[in-house]
Amino acid sequence: MKRWLISLLFIVFLMGCTGNDSSVVVTESVLPDEFHEVAYEQERNTRQYLVMKASDSSTLDQLWNYYNFQGKPKEMEFKDKGVIFIGTYESSCKSVVSSIKKKETEIHVDLDQEMSSGGCADIAEPRSFVIEWDKDEVKELSFVVFKEGHDDIRVPVKSLVEMEE
Repeated sequence: MKRWLISLLFIVFLMGCTGNDSSVVVTESVLPDEFHEVAYEQERNTRQYLVMKASDSSTLDQLWNYYNFQGKPKEMEFKDKGVIFIGTYESSCKSVVSSIKKKETEIHVDLDQEMSSGGCADIAEPRSFVIEWDKDEVKELSFVVFKEGHDDIRVPVKSLVEMEE
């Protein structure tokens, strides 16, 4: 009985950690060519972010190319899902999406680093993610919030039209 209860609590805990239906579709060491000119930076000499979104296959293809991902994007069904593109820099330790949560009208993304035995060198290595998310929420999305230490960095979602201006 005790073992059954512990198993049930573990399952409930795991479900709580993945309280949305999101997933990282792909991550690569790429960024848009003009990343430095268009990325959001809260303060000078802090991490830069570029967040964009797609809720149809045409926009997905355009953003895929804009971010310089290799090959073609995987086939996606845009009936219920959309995608969020995130571009930033990482140290020599690879960045991973550790959690994604919706809080009111914003999506909060935690990026963690996979620590290596020799530590992490403070270099600027490109890193982009494509995250699958609920289509209706992607369409309404205006900001993505990233946690940096104790601070929340609220990054505006940009569009391809803004990039052309």
